[in-house]
Amino acid sequence: MPPTGDTRDAARAPAHEAEFRRLVLATAISVLGTYAAAIALAVRTFEDTGQPAWVSAVFAAEFLPPVVIGVLLADRLNRLQPRRALVVSDLVNAAVFAVLAGVHAPAAVVGLATVAGAATGIFRPISFAVVPAVVGDDRIDAANGTLAAVDTAMTAIGQAGAGAVVALAGAGVLLGANAVSFVLSAALLASCGSLATAVAEAGTLSPLRRLRRSARTIRRNLFLWQVAVAWLPVLAAMGIVNSIEVPLLLGPLAAGAALTGLTIAAASAGQTLGSLLASRASDWLARHYAAVLLVVGLSVLASGASPAVALVILLFIVGGIANGLAVVHNRSTVQRATDPEERAGILALLMSAGGVMTAVGAAAGGAIASAASSRAAFAVAGAIVLVSALAARLTAAQEGAAGVATLSPRAGRIRR
Repeated sequence: MPPTGDTRDAARAPAHEAEFRRLVLATAISVLGTYAAAIALAVRTFEDTGQPAWVSAVFAAEFLPPVVIGVLLADRLNRLQPRRALVVSDLVNAAVFAVLAGVHAPAAVVGLATVAGAATGIFRPISFAVVPAVVGDDRIDAANGTLAAVDTAMTAIGQAGAGAVVALAGAGVLLGANAVSFVLSAALLASCGSLATAVAEAGTLSPLRRLRRSARTIRRNLFLWQVAVAWLPVLAAMGIVNSIEVPLLLGPLAAGAALTGLTIAAASAGQTLGSLLASRASDWLARHYAAVLLVVGLSVLASGASPAVALVILLFIVGGIANGLAVVHNRSTVQRATDPEERAGILALLMSAGGVMTAVGAAAGGAIASAASSRAAFAVAGAIVLVSALAARLTAAQEGAAGVATLSPRAGRIRR
């Protein structure tokens, strides 16, 4: 993949952009509240019903709408005015969580969670798609690195602190605070003039034809195709790891609850660091993306075979750094390789596919661990990532053979 042409000064420039600071702050506030509220809602639902099935239903209600939107309505997102869509999505989520703070009936909770999931399914791909408009094409890597680091850090803080807040003040207070966080985020985004971009003309294609067109765009663009064939399987592997890391740490490694939490936090810390480093290594990443995935795969394999928790912590940090580098590289690649009028839809489709792959991986991880062992599940996950690294190397060779000189919406198109 060709170099992006960023300089160190350009990489630092987004920090001085007022609108970018507001976007970062809005991201931090909403992500912190969202993940803390997810834990609070799960805890309260289980306490109210005593049935794990209702907890699973709540998570499914939050997860499935973004997948459906990405598959069936991805192209429609390109027709939405970004600032209006982001602000309305935040306000819908604010209203939902304000109501959830006082609602305990499980069926009503699932219904409200579905509405929140749909609003999030609109918000996230558009929020990724607008980054170039906010910071400019030459600052995409630094901006994505900052946003990814904030996302990872706030997710970890929200999840870690949710239990304490629920114990001290109750789930309702935390759900209400999340509603306030969405209002604050909406206010910040409403002040970003660069988000008020022109809207693409509405088309007349059916959802199925729009889906085919988006899939065809991904297949015909070498850079998008690399993200699809190399990164989506990695997300399945991460689904395995995320679902089995606790059984591995508590079982064969006998880590205990406190050390298990520390080990998982180490992976988040590594990913945050990798995200921040990505802007300084954007040119290197473009040339060595396959090597980054190789590091992720080897760290997963070694973690599953490790005899000691201390070694797993080190491996989780190393793998987390590589994961953070890859995530930022993927976002920047998709943003650069798509036309602005198609960007939100392509991101929504890729994110939906990623969500499905992660869910499949989580289910497979449980099945493998039950049939064999948690170490076997990690071995399978690591092998998947190694195959993905090979796929990344092969697609990079395709790019070289095609003689692509610049990473632009029209670069890397495969003629049919």
